[in-house]
Order: sequence, then structure tokens, then C-alpha cells
Amino acid sequence: MLLVTLLAITVLFGKSQSQDFDSSVQVTIRWKEQFIGWVDITALHDVDDGWRLKLNFTKPVKNLVVFDTVLVSVNDNYTQYVLANTPHNDKLSVGTKLRLLMFGDMKKDISFDADCSVIAFVAPLPPEFASPTLGAPMMGEPMGEPFAEPLFAEPLLGEPMMGGPIQLQPYDYAEAMRLSILFYEIQRSGDIPLIRNISWRYCSAMDDKTTKGEDLTGGYYDAGDFLKFSVTIAYAASLMSWGYITYPDVYKDKGLDKDLLTAIKWGTDYLVKCHIDTDEFVYQVGNAGADHAYWGRPEEMTMDRPAYIIGRQPGRRGSEPTALAAAALASASIALKDEYPCGEKMVSHARELYDLANKYRGIYQDNGYYVSNGFGDELCFAAIWLYIATEEEQYLQDAKDHFVEFNLQGRPYAFSWADLRSGCQVLLYKVTKDSIYYESFTNFLDNWLPGGGIPYTDKGLVFRDFWGSLRYAAAASWIALAAAEEGIRPTAYRRFAESQIHYILGESGRSFLVGYGENYPLHPHHRSSSCPDLPASCGWGDGFVNPGPNPKTCYGALVGGPRDLHDTYTDSRSNYYENEVALDYNAGLVPALAGIAKLYS
Repeated sequence: MLLVTLLAITVLFGKSQSQDFDSSVQVTIRWKEQFIGWVDITALHDVDDGWRLKLNFTKPVKNLVVFDTVLVSVNDNYTQYVLANTPHNDKLSVGTKLRLLMFGDMKKDISFDADCSVIAFVAPLPPEFASPTLGAPMMGEPMGEPFAEPLFAEPLLGEPMMGGPIQLQPYDYAEAMRLSILFYEIQRSGDIPLIRNISWRYCSAMDDKTTKGEDLTGGYYDAGDFLKFSVTIAYAASLMSWGYITYPDVYKDKGLDKDLLTAIKWGTDYLVKCHIDTDEFVYQVGNAGADHAYWGRPEEMTMDRPAYIIGRQPGRRGSEPTALAAAALASASIALKDEYPCGEKMVSHARELYDLANKYRGIYQDNGYYVSNGFGDELCFAAIWLYIATEEEQYLQDAKDHFVEFNLQGRPYAFSWADLRSGCQVLLYKVTKDSIYYESFTNFLDNWLPGGGIPYTDKGLVFRDFWGSLRYAAAASWIALAAAEEGIRPTAYRRFAESQIHYILGESGRSFLVGYGENYPLHPHHRSSSCPDLPASCGWGDGFVNPGPNPKTCYGALVGGPRDLHDTYTDSRSNYYENEVALDYNAGLVPALAGIAKLYS
């Protein structure tokens, strides 16, 4: 048994007020060489263009992390930090309160004081809020020059697809596939079967429901927390379904077809529950503030878990979650048709959800998480999947119309839950063979190949963003493989995907897939796996700040990954940028692994 000395305190260091914000900082826990606390800020007027937070400490604080902020600068003595809003909390209404979790390194026997101040972003900023001083990049600062290698050999449109083995299989793809699917079992919410693969997960959140009593149990917890977002559940279900539709024989040959289909159905059954009425859809369960204040087991949660509902009335609309759920149900109806007699029911729900999204258009109230950048791509993605599922021409025409109306031929930032344009491009090319979709997609993915506009790390990772860099590489790998199956640059795109999946599995010198390969992560930012066996307690002190490995292995979870072009990665539970795990991280990995396995079959 691990014995720790945990000092639970509440020290309010000081309150301050600017013309823009009330703010205060407090420390609640001192433990060994770390402290945990909160920064509370309240907007005194509407803030439209973001804000800056300055924290001053009387003693040096190393490795400071303040949740839901981005580091702007830190001075040479590590006593003053300037932080900025993230894209999801830049706009605040008067009276909005933010509670930002904070932790850093400070020996328990050292006394220190702190103060904070917050201002709304204005140009120019006061000097003390402006410039970084210790190499911390400002938001949007270029990450470096692109990797200087020529593009992969580029076959002509319509070149025959690759077949047969390329070389001896360098990785155990079947095991990686198995684990990547198993992660979704770890994330299950609701009534978990007695016969299961993860012995330390039990029934949880069994009271999830609407205020009218509609059952919302089931589904998947989103990440290292216990919120349920229909957006990421639908995104994962649609990509896993797409992968199975594309590579059914690979999953069957590896004996993983039933595992994958079970994972898909667990998600889609929940999405059907969320469709509580023809024109109503639940897009979130759980309050983010209450959820993120809790560290422990999902089986022991006691906080209220409200349901957030989309409707057709102005102010309640939300085309993104409803359309993405329609796409998930339509694609799953194809994937599940031989195993489960639920296809007709899924298509019926998909039709109604698509109609709700399309007829009553509107940006959904994202509550600061999974922020929308528009709903045109989701409408297109839903329409094209409904066409593939039903073969009804109106859906194909809708998809084409959405493509034009919302200018979906443009180059997206990445393929992700937030931007499905490249998915629409591939699927529209699949069913029409129209060159406009081919050209739109290659304009996107060619930018990800070596020598394109996206930089590469020293060891070969295509580096799109410091937060969850591997999720972007995994999703890009999948969409590259899906395109290759349709004859779009098959050699170049398959080689690209192979390079990125091999990086994830160990090419860089370590595995980033928990439980797989050499030197895999031991401290993922994941609540339930950080807890020891019952009846031992689990909380911030004995779960979050425990310096040892997570007592449970979060099998198959893809961690966020390296944070810079030098492949810098820290296996730390407190570092959610690099070490959190999530439904959308694995969503692209699951089908991409099957695609790479096919190359070696």
C-alpha cells in the first residue's frame, strides 16, 4: 500500500479587481513537491476579443499549468506567468465566472504568496501582459520550416491500387488493432455487462436522464473526464463504421470484427437514446465545471449530470451534433447490418436527425467544448452517408448542394470532428468520380506530405498542433488510406499513412499507444485508470498527484503526443496537452491500423 502525506488546506492569497475582471488565486492542496489550487475570475463586462491573466509568485514555481489557458510568457525566475484564453473561452458575457484549475511544483515546506490580475485583450497590451521572455511561443507563432524532403512519388489518377506485402511486417498490427478498440470498452458509461474485458470498470452514471426522465445511460465518457459529448461519440462511431465498411476482411481475419461492431453499437445505441423526440436531441450530459473538479472513479460520482438538448426553436438549434449523429447512424446501419437487426431503425433516426439539422439550421451552444466552426461540413457528411445507406438520389443531391453552398472545396485545417470537409470530398468522389472532389482533397492532403506546408518533427511526425499532435496524424492517416482505396494517389497516401502509424507504434523510439510495444506511456491523464483497486480511495491527492504509474493500464489509448518539432514528450498525468486520451484521438487510429494491416496481408 502506498502511504502518502497529503496536506489539504485552503489559502486565499489575494483578490484583485481591474476594470475588466474580479479575480482571486488560492491553493487548496500541498503535497510533496506540488501544489493544487484555483484561479477564479469574473467578467465585469462583455469580453469579445479574449483576455490575459498574470500570476505573480514570491518563490519560483516550475511546471505551472493552469487549465483552459495558453502560456504566453514566463520570466527568468519563474515567478511571473502570463497566460491567455483558449479559443473556446475568448468571449465572455458580463457576470461569467471561470474557475481555472492550477497546479505547479513547489516543495511542501516552502511558504509562498501569490497574486493575480486579469485584463481584457486590447491592442497594444500593457508591457507586463505582452511579450514572452523565456522562449514560450505566442499563440499562432510559426513552429518551424517544413521538413525538406521531396513529395512521395505521385501516381496518376486511376492508378491500380497496391496489393501484396511491401516488406516483412514491422509491428504487430493485430495487437495494436485489438487494443485500440479495447480503449472504447474502458470508456463505457452505463450498465456494463458482467462478461467484459476490463475487470476494473463497473456500472456508472446509471441516473443519467433528462429532466422529464428520458433514459440517457450508456455511451462513452469523452476523455480523461466523465462528460458525454454526442459530437465525439458520433465522430468515433462514424469513423469506425467507415473503417469496417472499407476493410471487413481485415477485421474478420484478425478475429476483431465482433469487437469492433460491439464498440460501434455501444455508441450508436446511445445516440438513438439521445434522440428523445423527432425534433429534440441530447448533445451533452454532465456539467464541465463540476465534472472537471472531480478526480476519481466514474462509479463513485455524485455530482449532478444535467442534459443539454437541441431543438428546432431559435436559440436551441444545433446542426453540428444532430447532423454528425445522423452520419454515424447511417454509416453504422451499413456496418452492423449482418450482425445486428437494427439497420432500419438507425436509418429512420438518421433521417429525422438530418432533417432537424438541415431544416432548422443553427450553431449549437457548445458550452466551451468542441467548439463549432460551422455546420456545412456536418450536413454534407450526413447527406452523403444517408445516400450510401439508402441509395436515394435526394441525399446525394443534398450533399452536392451543401458542398457548393458552404464552399467545402477549401483546404481544412485538419480532418477531425470539427472539420469533416475532407471526409465529404473523399465520399463524394467515391460515388461520383467527379474531378472537383478529387482536386479538393489532394489540395488538402498533399499539404501534409513531406515538403508540403505542414512541418515535420525531427523523427518524422507530421506536426499540426502542439495539443494532441498524434490525433491529427492518426486522423490524417485514416483519411489518406480511405482516399487511396478510391484510387486517389494510392502510393503516396499509403506511404504517408504508414509512416505516421509506425511513428505512433514505436518508430520514434517509444510507443504512444498505452499497453503496446516498447516504453509506452504509464501516466496518461485519465481518471479511472489512475485509481487503485477498491476499497482504496481515489482523488486529487492519491490519484492525480500520485507520482507512480497509473495503477490500471488504459489499454489502447492514444496519448496526445509530442509538443514540438523536436519530438519532446512528457509522460506526465498532469500534462493533458501531451498525455490526455480521448474518443476522437482513437477514432482515426482504429481504421488506420486496419488499413496498414491490409498492406502487409
